[in-house]
Amino acid sequence: MNDSYINNTFLLTGGTSGIGKNIALKLASLNANIVFIARQESTIQNLIDEINMKNHKGTYSYIISDLSDVSNLYNNIKDQLNDIDINTFIHCAGVAPLRPVIQTNFNIMQETFNINFFAFIEICRIFAKKKFSADNMGNIITISSIITDLKETGRLAYACSKSALETSITIMAKEFIKNNIRINAIKPGLVNTNMTLEYLNSMNMLNKVKEIQKLGLIEPDDITNMVLFLLSPSASKITGSIQTVGGGILMIRINKSYAFIYVVYIGGGQI
Repeated sequence: MNDSYINNTFLLTGGTSGIGKNIALKLASLNANIVFIARQESTIQNLIDEINMKNHKGTYSYIISDLSDVSNLYNNIKDQLNDIDINTFIHCAGVAPLRPVIQTNFNIMQETFNINFFAFIEICRIFAKKKFSADNMGNIITISSIITDLKETGRLAYACSKSALETSITIMAKEFIKNNIRINAIKPGLVNTNMTLEYLNSMNMLNKVKEIQKLGLIEPDDITNMVLFLLSPSASKITGSIQTVGGGILMIRINKSYAFIYVVYIGGGQI
């Protein structure tokens, strides 16, 4: 695994909180250059200020764009991205509405798919036009969710958008290999983020996490380490894969007393 990403530039969505922020801070510590796509300038500037205090050797910039505005996203960012020598695109942005089917209208489905799936595809379309070689391949990594396996109630929009995301990985891997681009997804279980802890505390379930997920809460570092693995020479032959970091959550048959935990959590910390 590389201990430095000097001269490597990463494009990152969802970098201001949860898993995405953890990835951003780690890449910065490895001297990577990072280009953020963010909706709010003040929020992303605060993150860059935080990184700059560490005196790393990378450079940090951002593109302001609303990922939910998919119809304009491609044209809004393509010229800016075409002028940047980007090695890797990491998509961590996501929304996870909690609603029963009868309350999940078209607008909710549309917004969820726009951010979780369509925005990802649009940025991949731009990235795939860049030139890479067999010795210096491009990389795309996205964050899915264990909800695609659990398929819990209340998560129609979220689960369907993440299922579409996973299907796209296989298709794009087949198409992008000729462009010397690898593409993979990571599928986390319960991750130790503020959002997860708030939900577990509200349900008085924090001390029973291992009854839900046998190996306990997954740390954001665990997801970031999987990202670094997928970027490393050790993963040079891996593409089109969905890497589950589930903490043993799929080993336990869902019990009705814990069903609500699955419903309110899945996807939390990725937003």
